[in-house]
Amino acid sequence: KKEGVLDYLEKIKVSSRLLMNSINDVLDMAKIESGKMELHEESCSFGSLVEGIETVISPLCEQNGINFVLESDKRDECILVDKLRFQQVFLNLLSNAIKFTPEGGSIYFKCRSRQEGARLAVEAEVADSGMGMSEEFQKRMFEPFTQEERAESASVQGTGLGLAITKAILDKMGGTIQVDSHLGHGTRFVIQTGFPHVQKKKDAYTDMGGGTE
Repeated sequence: KKEGVLDYLEKIKVSSRLLMNSINDVLDMAKIESGKMELHEESCSFGSLVEGIETVISPLCEQNGINFVLESDKRDECILVDKLRFQQVFLNLLSNAIKFTPEGGSIYFKCRSRQEGARLAVEAEVADSGMGMSEEFQKRMFEPFTQEERAESASVQGTGLGLAITKAILDKMGGTIQVDSHLGHGTRFVIQTGFPHVQKKKDAYTDMGGGTE
């Protein structure tokens, strides 16, 4: 009886999470279509952004029997960025990769940065060994509520808004996204963007003249 109740509660939890994700996607899309989506920028280290993404995705891959490979320089430089929106871009892409990659498959997340004057240029790659996308679907994959209907993906749940939201956020940030995908041979997204480089904030102790010479 106890195991049955726990199983029932787990199903409720999963269903609630899916419903909440769907609601958030619809609300985001409404903001985008009305032109009311804004970026709330703050000083944040590039390394902490990548670590936050890894913290969410790594256990999900483990649960699904997928090999997760992360390559990042995890630089300490601080940039002016909307942390939540930046991470949302990659969480959307990586979550999709998990949905469409079978057990035993692999997902790669590469995130590199380089100094370009007063900006930190970021180039990232999200690639998987999953089922891939048809050329026809790729022509409209960034349209809202669009999902590819195939027998292999019939059990995959989602709103069809993730890619549209990702593209809109990157457009707002002045970034680009490109895709290379083939049926049965996985998908690869390449993202390029950049952010103003800012100085790290001094801690209160240093500001008050503390510390030693």
